[in-house]
Amino acid sequence: MAIAIKRIQDPASPDDGLRVFIERTWPRGVKKEQAEVTVWAKNVGPAEALVKAPLSTGDDWKQFRKQYQTQLDSAIQAVEDLTTLARSQPITLLHSSKDTKKNCAIVLRDYLTKKLDN
Repeated sequence: MAIAIKRIQDPASPDDGLRVFIERTWPRGVKKEQAEVTVWAKNVGPAEALVKAPLSTGDDWKQFRKQYQTQLDSAIQAVEDLTTLARSQPITLLHSSKDTKKNCAIVLRDYLTKKLDN
């Protein structure tokens, strides 16, 4: 199944399938009913220390990816729950980052895709 990525601030569309918010804290200024989130998967969101880390250089991004993947390795049940959902239907991972090229949803999508391929 395909795993899409969107900012939580982006409008929902019928193609989104299951809308999964993947951060530990709800973003300011976003109303829960307008976000149309189906599942809030707090347990797969990056730890607070990772969220606050800068991603301004390539090395910062590599370090973030590595640390977040290590965190996901220990979130066995939460990851398994998401892979089960992704096997049965399209899902869209929602994040609140302004950066659409370097964010936790990209790392999680890649991580889940590897799990689904095994």
